[in-house]
Amino acid sequence: MRLAEEIKKEAQNLGFSHCGIAKAEPLLKEKAAFEEALRHGYQASMSFLERNVDTRFNPELLLPHCKSVIVVLFYYPIPQKCHSDYKVARYAYLQDYHVFVKEKLEKLGAFLSQKCPEAQWRVTVDSSTISEKSWAVRAGVGHIGKNSLLQNEMGSYFMIGTLLTDVELDYDQPTPADCVDCDLCMRSCPVQAIEEPYKVNAAKCIAYHNVEDKSRDAHGDSFHHWVFGCDVCQEVCPKNQKISYNLSATQYSSLFLHFKNEDFENLDESDFRHYFAGHCAARRKYAGLMFNIEKVKNEN
Repeated sequence: MRLAEEIKKEAQNLGFSHCGIAKAEPLLKEKAAFEEALRHGYQASMSFLERNVDTRFNPELLLPHCKSVIVVLFYYPIPQKCHSDYKVARYAYLQDYHVFVKEKLEKLGAFLSQKCPEAQWRVTVDSSTISEKSWAVRAGVGHIGKNSLLQNEMGSYFMIGTLLTDVELDYDQPTPADCVDCDLCMRSCPVQAIEEPYKVNAAKCIAYHNVEDKSRDAHGDSFHHWVFGCDVCQEVCPKNQKISYNLSATQYSSLFLHFKNEDFENLDESDFRHYFAGHCAARRKYAGLMFNIEKVKNEN
């Protein structure tokens, strides 16, 4: 009991808003739902989701003898805003979360090693084949909303990371979903990507087309001003109507937040390397981001 509480306290000291612990065991129900989504083709061109499905729902395949899955949430809203008509998802107001959340988790792993020198552990931040949202639910730090995103009493603006370990700990209980009577996210999606509660068709989703889709084709649906990501289903969620900013996260704020329309439109490759270095948009590359900007410009 004491070690679990110490881990949670250290996670809070490192800047995480939530920390929960789940027993490492195969998630058979969650795996079946994931496989059903794959059969429906909801992954679109993201074929990587079709690989290592067993590993996503059985952490022992990532860390032998894994006993516990420690899940942390980083609440990312900051006071700064992007003042352009070219919209960027709020998570992209920060530098690449894969980097700084991983660094924080590795410090949590080092803390665990201090307490248990023989402990084996492994960090994941949206980088390994593990269903982090499923484990977040099991660890009691939130539930899945109808837009398929994790949410809790603070809303849904979270980055998720896990620390797998072979140390047996005290485990938290899942919390039930409480958006049963609300479907604002479904009704508000401008491209109707949420085809059923908890089922998002990536082939329709704006965030898929302006972040993940590498085809650069002129996708038929409008991007609705979004040049990287999309927050519509989160913006309308009742849980996100009272945002409390994470002031400590401003140290990771992106360099382009002062951009106006002309700054996006006149962005050259040198500027892209400067303003988007160490940023999630860097994986879209200059040509991909300019494709998005041009598409939105032509929609206006």
